[in-house]
Amino acid sequence: MKVPVLMGPYEFWDLASGEKRRIKVSGWEAGDVTIQPRDGIQLAPKVVPALRLHLWPGFKATVPNYWDITSQLLIATLKPMLQAGKLADKTLEITKIGMAPRARFTLAVVP
Repeated sequence: MKVPVLMGPYEFWDLASGEKRRIKVSGWEAGDVTIQPRDGIQLAPKVVPALRLHLWPGFKATVPNYWDITSQLLIATLKPMLQAGKLADKTLEITKIGMAPRARFTLAVVP
């Protein structure tokens, strides 16, 4: 099965270690994006899986009103919950711990 390509513009999810972001997802898409790694090891662009989270109004101050997530750990956490409809009408607080490539995330449902 061919994986769709997410069309730009891209709004890549990027947090500093310890930074938190609250979101409420109104819809989502999965697909591939082309990124330019910043690790200094790989210089050529590469295609990676991504998860585009469309947000309810008021959860992002700028347009476009979505985030493109490329962290495979965060995608693996969120995608099954999205597929099962478990995040409908929930506000999430996601915290990044550490820096790529070893970054991890916490996920909490907030009132």
